[in-house]
Amino acid sequence: MARSTSGEETSNSVECVFRLSDVEEGEEVRELRCKHLFHRRCLDCWLAERQITCSLCWDALVPQEMAATKGTRHDEQ
Repeated sequence: MARSTSGEETSNSVECVFRLSDVEEGEEVRELRCKHLFHRRCLDCWLAERQITCSLCWDALVPQEMAATKGTRHDEQ
């Protein structure tokens, strides 16, 4: 089983949409509040591009007020 950065185990059938591959045992993943899982490095790259939503369901990762003050691309989506 893969392990989330919070230390929780995930099921074997988790797929990272960035790599389009299953998350393998021992790989670090991040779980968003919407419950979508991604490889840690994949999600970090997504966030480094100043994206503030889940790439699957577009759930906001930060409150909209905070996004407006950070100058992120949330409103462009």
